[in-house]
Amino acid sequence: MVKKAFRIIPVLSLAAALAGCDDGSSSTKTPGGDGGAEASTATDGAGGACGDRSGTYKELEIMLPDINDDDVTITSKTDHDLHILCFWAVWCTPCQAELAKMGPMWEEMKDRGLNIYAISIDGPDSTSRVPGFAQSQGYKFPVLLDRETEVLAQYNPKGDIPFYVILDADGNVVKSHQGYVKGDMVGLKKYLDTTLPKCDAEGADAPAAEASAE
Repeated sequence: MVKKAFRIIPVLSLAAALAGCDDGSSSTKTPGGDGGAEASTATDGAGGACGDRSGTYKELEIMLPDINDDDVTITSKTDHDLHILCFWAVWCTPCQAELAKMGPMWEEMKDRGLNIYAISIDGPDSTSRVPGFAQSQGYKFPVLLDRETEVLAQYNPKGDIPFYVILDADGNVVKSHQGYVKGDMVGLKKYLDTTLPKCDAEGADAPAAEASAE
């Protein structure tokens, strides 16, 4: 059985479910780049245009296998990183629509400390379809496997998807959202843009405007 380690952190709040779906020896890596492709250092896939992201601020107590069955530990590279754990499954159409919108946001904001993880909760009947599906969709962010839904249960005991939770650099829950409808990503992008640090002309970090979680 693949080793999983995670810290139990209570969900602060859950939005009402909208258009949701019901839940129906390897190396250790730090995430980044193509959904499960080999990442040799902690800086892969993180970018470096917004200040120095070459180090490691903190490793969170969340470890899951990727689609290559390599263990991935979610890691903050700076103290302002944000991590979106986006839970989905190949049989969940709203989940796929949500992930399609997550991709461009990650590309735009990854240099500012945004990390997105597409965490599949597919079980024995569909988990074999996850690698091919992820590759066909061209997911660039890491695709991880929560086959027994243990990580999902820590943040959403109901187990309904689509569901995402945002963690800060220390692993604290700062925002969560249940369900997906058209327009959801507008509010999320605004929240991320005002919370993540801006970059000045020299590439250094500048403080972001304060924003409260929904």
